[in-house]
Amino acid sequence: ALAMELDAHNALLKRNASTIQKLDNEVVSERVMEYIHGAKKREDTLVKSKDSQLDAKSRKKAKEDLDHLPEAGCPLIICAPPGSGRTATIAHLAEKFSHTKEASHFALIYRCIGATPLSSDGRLLLDGLCQDLSRLLATPRLGARPPSYNHLLREFMEQLRMLGNKKPVVLFLDGLDNLPATDHARRLAWLPRHLPSNVLVIASCRPQDPPAVATRYPSHNIVHIPSFDPAHADALIQTWLEGSKHILQEVQKEDIKSTALEMAAPDAPTRLHFRLCFDEAMNNVPSFKGADRLSKINMEPGVLIFECLGLIAVSIGGLAEGELRELLDIEDKCKETFANPFLRFHKMLHTLAPYLSNSERDARTVLSLTHDYYRDIILAIPAFQANVKEWNKRLAQFLGAQPVRHVAPDGTVTMNFRKLRYVVYHQLAAEMWEEACVTLCSLANMQSTCQADMSVELQRMFTVALRTIPPDFAPEGELAKAAGPLGVTAVQTFYRFFIQTSRALSQHSGMIQQPGVIIQMAANEPRDTAPQRQAAALLATQAQEEQQQVSLHAVNQPDVSLPVYA
Repeated sequence: ALAMELDAHNALLKRNASTIQKLDNEVVSERVMEYIHGAKKREDTLVKSKDSQLDAKSRKKAKEDLDHLPEAGCPLIICAPPGSGRTATIAHLAEKFSHTKEASHFALIYRCIGATPLSSDGRLLLDGLCQDLSRLLATPRLGARPPSYNHLLREFMEQLRMLGNKKPVVLFLDGLDNLPATDHARRLAWLPRHLPSNVLVIASCRPQDPPAVATRYPSHNIVHIPSFDPAHADALIQTWLEGSKHILQEVQKEDIKSTALEMAAPDAPTRLHFRLCFDEAMNNVPSFKGADRLSKINMEPGVLIFECLGLIAVSIGGLAEGELRELLDIEDKCKETFANPFLRFHKMLHTLAPYLSNSERDARTVLSLTHDYYRDIILAIPAFQANVKEWNKRLAQFLGAQPVRHVAPDGTVTMNFRKLRYVVYHQLAAEMWEEACVTLCSLANMQSTCQADMSVELQRMFTVALRTIPPDFAPEGELAKAAGPLGVTAVQTFYRFFIQTSRALSQHSGMIQQPGVIIQMAANEPRDTAPQRQAAALLATQAQEEQQQVSLHAVNQPDVSLPVYA
């Protein structure tokens, strides 16, 4: 899980940093460099402000300079509103610092919070950071993971202190505001006012989100990036042109500004709108046939190009061409007009080519948006926003109908990673509460997910579901009759079982991935609990079908369920 986490964040770092070749906000860059290298400068300035041998004017100037110099022993927080380029700025600074000479003497860690399973909430984020710090310390974590958030917090601070004694540590954390609203981590107790020696933390968030930022840290360690002013569009476009080493005519620059204003109306355009219009100009979009701009697409339900772009924007991880054709039902639609479905589909992809890119995911080539900020702009358009729920429902039903395992002609069995990883998130986004509860409260699904080495992802699914499903939800449909009582209480029951099972098996490497182990562990739950009843039914079915199974029998089977302390 740690190797996958590091690969994912390294890819995110390069992808986010590549969106800007030259940082257009030099103030932020200067403050970050002062924070990393300016400890000596702050100490000298502090001495000058108290030096009685200097005149009053010099001491006053030194005190004023102190208000602008960040304190090295305290986290540096970059506050910026959405659309101001905060993520790209953090990634650019981390990438730039990683290529400096002194970087070889530092321990550099980058996290984009909420973008990966091990950074989705406070407990998983701290667990992943502790695992990464232990790797840098060359001291593997042995035994079970700490059972609570407070235990993890102590381990995190201790490992930071130990690594700081060996070499300076620079920790880039992008998106503190992405921590769930009900998470203990939003209080930022894990980012104290006074950091261990030789530890530097550069984090980012939205203004006043989380609120603890304004109360925990001094004002000279909080850098504010103001909302983008459209009056500065010319300077911003010129900065991008210098970074990309291209030129545009004045008419093209004016066209970029007018298109951004039109796309964002009635609100003021953000930096993202100008960036998208700049990319359109640099990609020579008008040379394509059909809709030559995103703002010119016919945004009506049923229009193929609109449906295609919406499904790709809503999808998690992109869609393969075969999946897109099936979701759009393009063959049946072409029968009405006698059009060639192959030509029509690829003409549509040709039109959308400036916005899409190919990537390898789960052993297949998928289409996804070229940049993450395209998704923010596209889904903010009212016509797209109105169909997000319907598209998520279509994707959830499409993935839900697929088998969990694929059997090749030669007998090779592969897990359907895309279904196991994404179906719950699409169900939650489509407000399909009943289907999400059925998926999460299925021991067969839990067993398959653990077998596919995605137990950390499964924990994230449970935490996201418990924060998304309404507390008063009570299913009444056919699924509830078939699966038994469902709702938040049932999800909590299976989440408790999964956490306790993970902790019990954590001391045995790879044990949780073995076929049938989850079901056997559920059979040893207290009698008449939901996991025990479901496991008994599954084991009875396996016995009738004479399937080979692992036998794990608890001698001291508990009578009641034990609580889980998160």
